[in-house]
Amino acid sequence: MTLYEELVKAGCLIDHHESTLYVRCSEKAETIILYHVLLPDSVLQMPKQFRSDIDKKLWYDIPFGYDPFWSKPAS
Repeated sequence: MTLYEELVKAGCLIDHHESTLYVRCSEKAETIILYHVLLPDSVLQMPKQFRSDIDKKLWYDIPFGYDPFWSKPAS
């Protein structure tokens, strides 16, 4: 499963902007992300965190991580 698929399956709170995946910081999300970072041949690095101006919570910023973006036909 991809990182995105595992986060969705685990019920993590996600959002996105185009191909960038945003995941609300939680122990569950961190465990899943760390697993993917540590996979052999993984190109994923531990994502940066930011505090949302909307909900004031910490979120992970994962560039190119929003899988559905890549399945849309090109315009």
